[in-house]
Amino acid sequence: MGILTQPWNLLLVACVGGLALAAALVVVPPLLVRAGQTLRLRQRCRGRLVLSYDDGPAPSATGKLLDLLDHYGVKASFYLVGFRAESAPELCDRLVASGHDLGTHTYGHVNVWKCSPWRAVKELHAGCDRLARWVKPDGYFRPPFGKLTTWTWLAARRRGVPLSWWTIDSGDSRLRPPDPQVTAQRVVEARGGVVLMHCHDRGRTYEAHMLDLTERLLDAARRHDLDVCTYADLFSNGEQRQGGGINDRTD
Repeated sequence: MGILTQPWNLLLVACVGGLALAAALVVVPPLLVRAGQTLRLRQRCRGRLVLSYDDGPAPSATGKLLDLLDHYGVKASFYLVGFRAESAPELCDRLVASGHDLGTHTYGHVNVWKCSPWRAVKELHAGCDRLARWVKPDGYFRPPFGKLTTWTWLAARRRGVPLSWWTIDSGDSRLRPPDPQVTAQRVVEARGGVVLMHCHDRGRTYEAHMLDLTERLLDAARRHDLDVCTYADLFSNGEQRQGGGINDRTD
């Protein structure tokens, strides 16, 4: 009897095959969804710039960012973390009052590839529930780390929350963030895009980088005639564009 035909080896092959199939079901469908939506995003972003910020709100970083956006007279998209919103409700109120586009980023910012399926789904629902005061029921959902599983994807579909991606990762959360001017040039060369940034408090160095990058992006948009809009505007009926004009700075 050959090695592969022995009962225990057949069982081993079956188990390995089953695990491989399960892994494919967990990862492959969401990856295909993301690839398709990212391509669609690139097509819609021609001539448009979306400033998007994850992981807030945070007293220092988000507050200073809002001052900067108000100065330029533009709107951005924010994906809020539930537990941080609970700690800074006044910032969430200010985001709403300023007309920014708000979405959810789960409750505790958990990597769903490193936790159980039920915890991942619970994180999604808890984020939506805790942020319901500020985020519309059909507000966009951006998965932490850009990670999805089949279960979180299905849970988002059942809840009716569309997914939000990006086309350009600014790298502002890395240990050594890229030069802000390099990121701004990538946006210019792509004729727009959805830029991923972060507005949580990680120290003055990261905060200064994020604010500098935001200002460089807005200056590039003004010089190269890019329309600054929110993520929701990209897919709104009638192609409405809010915050397209950029106020000239006087300082």
